[in-house]
Amino acid sequence: MPVTDTVKPTADYVSITAARLAVLAEEEPALPWMVFSFFGTSNDQLWNVMPGMLTTANGLPVAVVMYGGSKYADFPRRTASVTVLLISETPDETTGRATIAPLVDRALSLLDQHIDGRAKWETESDSAIDIGENISCMVIEFSILDN
Repeated sequence: MPVTDTVKPTADYVSITAARLAVLAEEEPALPWMVFSFFGTSNDQLWNVMPGMLTTANGLPVAVVMYGGSKYADFPRRTASVTVLLISETPDETTGRATIAPLVDRALSLLDQHIDGRAKWETESDSAIDIGENISCMVIEFSILDN
């Protein structure tokens, strides 16, 4: 039986992740952010659209959800990788990390161990990356185990 007969379509992993993250703005107005799905295939594409995302967010932090690839086996049938970038414009690094830290915690609480059908989200890692002056960024990597 082809793998596509038993697991979710790739776009669903991104859509479900983005929808879970969008819950934050509804449940906790004190921690607002805007969630975007990115289906590009290169960092250059992402860097080209990121300024527009930040402009659209009008000063709010941004969560960008991206599909990273999959591995296949007998069990789990598919292990997909989804990355969430949390980005915040900030006057200085200290303020930015203070803004992003509770968002990382909230993203983890919304997604780690989340189950949708036969697919289960598991946190792999989170880390800070330097993408420019006056911008703080955290990367969260999730594996999605789908049978």
